[in-house]
Amino acid sequence: MPTTKTTSKKSFFTLLGLEAMDDAQKGKLLEDASRLLEKRVFLRIFDNLSEADKKIAVDVFEGNNEDAKIEFLKKRVKDFAKLVNEEVEKFKKEMKTSLDAKVADQTL
Repeated sequence: MPTTKTTSKKSFFTLLGLEAMDDAQKGKLLEDASRLLEKRVFLRIFDNLSEADKKIAVDVFEGNNEDAKIEFLKKRVKDFAKLVNEEVEKFKKEMKTSLDAKVADQTL
């Protein structure tokens, strides 16, 4: 049975029309995309925090305590899963639009 990460990986590359990439390239691209999404989610959360919570967030997320990060998110971020899903969908659309534009430029 494929893992969620494997399933996401397949749909990500299918969506972008990049199935022919070798596994090493796919792994690197997926890693970069994951990092970018993490940053976008954090920035969106950060923008909606009070000044006091922003200071706490910086301390919590600079550390390595995953439990503290989860606890912070549970207490201060309403509907975290929805926020993440929205950012993922925006990212997919942006990537698809960007790649479509590049393909169109190459066919001219």
